[in-house]
Amino acid sequence: MRDLLDTMITIKERGTGFRSLAEDIDTTMPAGELIFPVFASIAHFERRRIAERTLKNSATC
Repeated sequence: MRDLLDTMITIKERGTGFRSLAEDIDTTMPAGELIFPVFASIAHFERRRIAERTLKNSATC
């Protein structure tokens, strides 16, 4: 997740932005600037939960 956020900072520093057509996110706009890190955090949380459940399930088998 840190790499993703660092990439977004680099893009912003270059005077450009990220626009996702599928999710309707545009980081050049205030709402997109707010939502992007929120979605990234949720995705990171979900990946960690999946890993946790996988380890738990493999320990019980």
